[in-house]
Amino acid sequence: QGRGSEEAYVFKHALLRDAAYASVLKGERKRLHARIAEALEEKRPETAIREPELLANHCALGGLVERAIVYWHRAGERARARSANSEAIGHLTHGLELLETLPDDPSKVDREIDLRTSLALAMTALHGAGAPEVKENYVRARLLSETDRESPQHLTIMMGCWTSSIGRSEVYEAQELSRQILKLAEDRGETAYLSEAKRISGMSVFYAGQFESARE
Repeated sequence: QGRGSEEAYVFKHALLRDAAYASVLKGERKRLHARIAEALEEKRPETAIREPELLANHCALGGLVERAIVYWHRAGERARARSANSEAIGHLTHGLELLETLPDDPSKVDREIDLRTSLALAMTALHGAGAPEVKENYVRARLLSETDRESPQHLTIMMGCWTSSIGRSEVYEAQELSRQILKLAEDRGETAYLSEAKRISGMSVFYAGQFESARE
C-alpha cells in the first residue's frame, strides 16, 4: 500500500493477520517487536512524532518498557492536544500500567506524576471536573508531589485538586485547598501564581456564600 516513503505492507484480512501473528513463538515475537521499534526509530524517526502510539506498542511488546512509557505519554499528550480525550486516556493508562512493573526510584515518581496529571486533564475534558476518576488521579499526583512542595508542578496539581473539589461541590474542602494554594503562591512570590491563587480563594468563599470576602 502506498508509494515511496509511505509504502507499507498490509494483510488482506484481519483474521489472516491474527493467524500469522499467533503462529510466531512468544520469544521470537518479542524479539521482532523490539527490532521493529528500533528500525522505526532509526529509519523513520518521524513516526515518534506522527504515531508515537505505534512505537509505544512495539516497545511494550518487545520488552522495552521504559521507552514504551515515554511513547505512551507522548501519544496521550498528542491525542489530548487534538481533543481526542478517550484515546488520550487509553494511551496514558497503558503508560501507567507499564510503570507499575518497574522498580521504585525517584524517576518513577516523576513519571507517574506527569502521567497522572495528563490523565486527570483528559478525564476532566471528557467526564467533567467532578468525576471520581479525576479526583483519584489528582489526589495520587498530589501525594507523590508532596516531597517537593516548592515546585511549580506541585502548585499546579493542587489547583487541579481544587477544581475537582469545586466540580464535586465539596465547598469546605475547596476552601481549605484554596488556603494552601494561596500560601504556596505567596511563598513563591510570582505574580502569575498569586493572581491565580487569589482568583481561586475568591471563588471558594463565593461558593460558600461569603460574598464580601469574595469581592475583596
